[in-house]
Amino acid sequence: PGPGAKALGFSANVACVLLFASPLSTMQEVISTADSSSILTPLTVVQVANCSLWLAYGAIIGDPWIWGPNTPGTAFGLCQLALKLRYPSQTPVTPPKMVARASADSEMVRLVPSA
Repeated sequence: PGPGAKALGFSANVACVLLFASPLSTMQEVISTADSSSILTPLTVVQVANCSLWLAYGAIIGDPWIWGPNTPGTAFGLCQLALKLRYPSQTPVTPPKMVARASADSEMVRLVPSA
């Protein structure tokens, strides 16, 4: 690969690692309130599974562009799971109930919170 491809791959890997680390932005809040409601459990479990599988695959084929970003991704996901186990969610996170509403001035149907 040329220098442009390497630069693109590097910047994509940096963005990927930042995405994996983003749920940890609430770490201080989770520890100070002893409540991990701000960390979504399904997202965290999927992150650990996804990153672990890509890490294993990258290690098997010896490709640092694959195992590189997935190593911290796995570690960040495990940190999130540890926080979820250490500080269980005190308030359940439930999405608002949505209903479909047709707009009178267009053919679009929108989802809006129910009253």
